[in-house]
Amino acid sequence: MMPSTKQNTITPGRGSLVQRLRLWSGVVLFLYVIGHFTNHALGLFSFNMMNLMLQYMSLTWGSLPGTIVLYSAFSVHILLGFQSILKIRTLKLPAWRWLQIILGLSIPYWLINHIIVTRGSEILTGVPVTYLQEFALLWPVAALKQNALLLIVWVHAMMGFHFWLRPHNWYKEGAVLILPLSFTLPILSIAGWITAAQRELKRVALDPAGPEAITLSETLDRVRPIVSEYGPPAQLGVLIMLGMLATLFVIFYLARMINPKMDVTYGKGKTVRARRGKTILDVSRDNNIPHMSVCGGRARCSTCRVAVVSDEGGLSEPNATEKNLLKRINAASNVRLACQAQITGNVELRPIIPFREPGVPSQTSDTFGWGVESQITVFHLKIINFLPLIDRSLPYDAVFILNHFLDQMVGEVERQGGHVDKFTNDGLVALFGLETNNEDAVKASLTAAVNCHHLSRQRDDILEQHLDHALSIGIGVHTDKAIIGRVGNWGEETVPGSLTAIGNVTGIAEAFSKVTEKLGACLVYSLATHEIGNIGNLDIIGKRSRIRVEGISEEVEAVILKNSGSLRKLLKNGSPA
Repeated sequence: MMPSTKQNTITPGRGSLVQRLRLWSGVVLFLYVIGHFTNHALGLFSFNMMNLMLQYMSLTWGSLPGTIVLYSAFSVHILLGFQSILKIRTLKLPAWRWLQIILGLSIPYWLINHIIVTRGSEILTGVPVTYLQEFALLWPVAALKQNALLLIVWVHAMMGFHFWLRPHNWYKEGAVLILPLSFTLPILSIAGWITAAQRELKRVALDPAGPEAITLSETLDRVRPIVSEYGPPAQLGVLIMLGMLATLFVIFYLARMINPKMDVTYGKGKTVRARRGKTILDVSRDNNIPHMSVCGGRARCSTCRVAVVSDEGGLSEPNATEKNLLKRINAASNVRLACQAQITGNVELRPIIPFREPGVPSQTSDTFGWGVESQITVFHLKIINFLPLIDRSLPYDAVFILNHFLDQMVGEVERQGGHVDKFTNDGLVALFGLETNNEDAVKASLTAAVNCHHLSRQRDDILEQHLDHALSIGIGVHTDKAIIGRVGNWGEETVPGSLTAIGNVTGIAEAFSKVTEKLGACLVYSLATHEIGNIGNLDIIGKRSRIRVEGISEEVEAVILKNSGSLRKLLKNGSPA
């Protein structure tokens, strides 16, 4: 059972309500697209399989509830997409954003004719649409248009999903595999419908007097006039609608240009002029100032955040979306999201996360460069009553004793696969589980702990010359989720920052090490660590207790060892007690 502890972890934001509506309406449309594409792909195997799945698709999306959900999602997605375009405040958007907009706007134009060929003709003629009918209308005269539509829809969707999921660690870790695989379905879909069209139309053509050929011919005679009559006007209507959108965009954009300009000062004294109402991210883009924004300015990540140096009266009040995300990351009161905070007056600010050009070797190419949320085991070693000993020693002796002793401890930690996070003035902190599973990490950390305790009692010849008794240590170990990342030396390309763990897990391990002296223990580790490591019967090893840790609302269940012999023997034998 894991202790109930709240960690100061950084998690991706959800975006505004409007963004979430646009996202989830897109998810509904994407589910329909996946089914539709899969249906096409089955043409590689069997025409009967295509028709069977088409029946299931019709039962789902052709039913009254399915139709309402599908067309509601379609309408919401388009209307909110138009709204997002009208809210654009700068023309200097990233290239990917313009591509996504262009692809999105082109979909209705290409799609309207396809809707008329399928659902429209079915409504107007009363004849259920079939794959054979679609094949005859699309192959080969409209094959290029059909394939273009499939690819436009898919690329637009993939771009949206990419910038939705990009802040998540699991997506970043698997992107190399996920992105290539994401284009497998559209390729199979195109190959499937073309293969089936060629095969089935050829089959029907071999028996021109057969019932299937006659029915198809009669159906096409009824459908083609409808497509010819309604298709061009419908596409013209879409073009008129897009023209109205473009006109409104120009009007809104020019209206914003009337707003007065304000001074926006970035770090190192760089000051630019910006129109009132633009976001900080807009100002950065307008003036070619590099600014991080992993989610593309949708308030789903916090990489664009800035520290406001001047009076915050020069910025708009935080909206609900910004407040929620800043609260999640426990941001300071002067921190704002550049994609949400709008300029209302003169302001001085400093971007918190430096921008990195693509291809530049930096922390972004490091697994832990941006911070990864992971379950980790933290090992905190403290030398008991070391400071009074230091006070009685010469400066050189104090440094020598500490370095010599900790070198031995580090050796034991590293032999078990641990990574030394940092040195304190009377001990060290190490991390286990960066490259191993949780159970192995726990066993490695506890093995290191008992070995360090055993070694500390064996005074070597060098320390014996400086000390009249062996050094005593207390070790605390805890396992839980934490943010793992490199901190410090951001600007150094050749010297990576120190790898550290951020979260309550470190504070709990430190608290355990501090109470070892009070409890007369050599090792204190959490019950959660014991269970994750599958250590065995803890009554044989030590005593169960509950320990109050400052900053944690509930006491943490722990295992207290006054003697590490039983645990050391158990870990060495590798079998449960």
